[in-house]
Amino acid sequence: MIGFDAMMRANSTLEDFCRSYFIFHGLDVNRPHSVFKFLPFLSFTESYIYQLDASNEDSLLLVPDNNSSSTVLERKIQGSSQMSLSDMLDPLDNLLQCQGLMTDQLRNELKSGIQYWSLERKLCQALSRNDKI
Repeated sequence: MIGFDAMMRANSTLEDFCRSYFIFHGLDVNRPHSVFKFLPFLSFTESYIYQLDASNEDSLLLVPDNNSSSTVLERKIQGSSQMSLSDMLDPLDNLLQCQGLMTDQLRNELKSGIQYWSLERKLCQALSRNDKI
């Protein structure tokens, strides 16, 4: 489920995107038809990614209990790994494919995002254990 906070964070990115990139695609940000033609897809996609990013960050939070912080962090990450990062992108991937919007370049960008989130998890794990980085 996409939260309101993710939608608010996406709004700023969408505005920047429309102002900066529409011109390269022959679209006019001042023409409502140009904006609203793709707004549902842009809004959903950006909000979905912000929500996944927030979920990934939440899975990295340390929760104090009787164990050491690193054990708790590792347990939270293992629990959240039940659904892999690529599985979490499947609904977005399916939507974009069904709408004919998925391209090889977009698929590669999504794979880069998965790699980023994976590295973020590994880095936070290492930091929580005071490992040398």
